[in-house]
Amino acid sequence: MDLEQKWKLQNIITILNLTFKHSEGKYKALHYNGLNIFIKVLMKFLPNMNESEPDCLIQNMFELIHGLLDESENIKFKINKRSNIDIEDDQMVNIYDEEECLDNVKLCINKINTIEQKGNKYKNQLVQDLIRILPILTRDFVKPSQYIVNSFEQYIEFDDQQIKKENQEKINKFMEIAEKVPEYFQSFREETINSGILNKATQLFLQIVSDYSKINQAKIKQYNTSLQRCLQIFMSLIKGNHNIQLILSKQGILHSIYQLTDTSIKIKEIGKISEDIIEYIVCEKNMVHKEVQNLIIKIKHEDAQIKKEKAHQVKLNQLQMLNTNAQKIKQVFDFGDLEEETSIKCVVCQEGYTLRPKDILGAYIYSTSYNIFDIQKLVYEGNSYVDKSSVTSVTSFNLIHLKCHQEAVQADQNSKKPKTEWEGALIRNSEAKCNNWFPLKGPEIDQNQTENALKKYFKCIGQQSISGNQATWIIMNDFKGLLMKFANQEDIAKETRTTFEHNIKILPFFISIITY
Repeated sequence: MDLEQKWKLQNIITILNLTFKHSEGKYKALHYNGLNIFIKVLMKFLPNMNESEPDCLIQNMFELIHGLLDESENIKFKINKRSNIDIEDDQMVNIYDEEECLDNVKLCINKINTIEQKGNKYKNQLVQDLIRILPILTRDFVKPSQYIVNSFEQYIEFDDQQIKKENQEKINKFMEIAEKVPEYFQSFREETINSGILNKATQLFLQIVSDYSKINQAKIKQYNTSLQRCLQIFMSLIKGNHNIQLILSKQGILHSIYQLTDTSIKIKEIGKISEDIIEYIVCEKNMVHKEVQNLIIKIKHEDAQIKKEKAHQVKLNQLQMLNTNAQKIKQVFDFGDLEEETSIKCVVCQEGYTLRPKDILGAYIYSTSYNIFDIQKLVYEGNSYVDKSSVTSVTSFNLIHLKCHQEAVQADQNSKKPKTEWEGALIRNSEAKCNNWFPLKGPEIDQNQTENALKKYFKCIGQQSISGNQATWIIMNDFKGLLMKFANQEDIAKETRTTFEHNIKILPFFISIITY
């Protein structure tokens, strides 16, 4: 192909890549045998590909083919050995022969080895590109599938303790190739049986999980990586292969894998891969042997019934224990002698000024800033007019001791999901918005406690260093602002989920603090 032809082909591939951004275009290409054609074109250029820096045509060809492969997996489109272009079945002809596929596989594996030896910035991407198409190049023929397996068989081990460091990359590549084999390609999977690769995985699995009824979590943790490798190869090989499904079923491996999906297994990766295997087996749409599928469905149903009965028994035991404890408490205590809280009380400890007379209570409030004119300045300086910043507050009248609030804030900040002071208070305030706390002075609350409580109120409105007349002025205007809301019938529930009935309760305490 001369440079002009290559340039034209490059433009065509670029246009096709743009066209195939949508699923409909990819589906049409698959239906009219586009994938087979594009792979044939790629294989013509692959022998002369520059492994150090492949040209744009090769890179775009890979992008095009990967897009079609992704689409074929999504819609379960079968990539055949034969042409499937709108002609009658009896007219369909093989567009590949076994020897041609074998040559393509050999070329692809040689390219992978060459790229790894040279090493360059394109290495990882090129190797991934070639691994992705390698299973498709076999066209499910025996010889090319056998060649792939034989190329890796000598390196394959599943036990970490037996894997040589220099073989780790080979094993990883084989696992990736196995994962990319289409569900309806079975020659590769059969060769893993013939080569003994599957047997290595099953034997190691049975050493780690010897009895599905007694899962040894310590052993699973010890062999975590090895077990993951076994499960990953099982996931790749069971797809569409009834022989492998029956082997794993008859050896009790599938039953053990089901047990590994239990929430009691604390190793997430093991549980996730095990769940994927079981979900594949029980899904009616997948190519699964009915005997194997029915067995796992039966195991699932039996396990669900056992768990249901256990949960019911636990519930009965808990109820029985509660009843027994209640009877014991009833015998020990005479509830008639217990003192009840008769005054306002804390949402946390449920105690108020009857049971804790010396601990100051306060109400969660929501304070907002607003400007009012300074009357004193207007009186003494004639026509001068000055705005002063003040606040106005509303409340749902949820009360809490200052000590209880401080302890709750500390607990919120130390929790697994830390909360800010007012995020935690929002929950204690029945989900009503709050950003402040107003002291409710009790009859036995001393001056020191009252001063500290007021400091909390002023700090929350940004007035840390305030005292005397100025403090009284702010509280009076807060009180006045609330009264004005009553007078104007403002919709105070809209933002803060409170009512006028709640706010009436705090009015006497405003007067008490102003008087103080």
